[in-house]
Amino acid sequence: MKGFCLFSGSKVTNNEEFRKQLQAKNKCLLGLILLGIISAAAAYYMEFSGKMKVDDYMLGVYCGIGVGLICSGIVFLIRNKRLMKDEEKLKEARLQVTDERNIEIGSRALRMAAFVLLIVMYFAFLFGGLYDPMISKLMSCMICLFLIVYAIAWRVLNKHM
Repeated sequence: MKGFCLFSGSKVTNNEEFRKQLQAKNKCLLGLILLGIISAAAAYYMEFSGKMKVDDYMLGVYCGIGVGLICSGIVFLIRNKRLMKDEEKLKEARLQVTDERNIEIGSRALRMAAFVLLIVMYFAFLFGGLYDPMISKLMSCMICLFLIVYAIAWRVLNKHM
């Protein structure tokens, strides 16, 4: 899928602006790598310290997510660094990111994913409580958080756009 990027879309007009945007994304990728390190380190700490009893499956999940975040962060960091060095590829990537059709496709896909996620959280809230009340409480908090963040983002963006 050429041009696929979650949360993509930009109004940059030249390669220098796009390069600055990629540098900002690289800082976010460093944060992603840090989250991965924290997740993997937490798994190893829980395994070897003996202070917390966590089953092997969850340790594997924490460790796997951590390693996945680290690896994906490194891969995208390298990709961005290589992209910033090649003017022709940088221009091609900038044109893809600023293409209105791709921006609209990304916007629609994000809305659809948010809608499906909200529905799934609702059903987890509704039926999860039959197995464990904590699931129901967690899902109701997630739904409320989603709606509150949406309302705040709507107001802020409405004032600034």
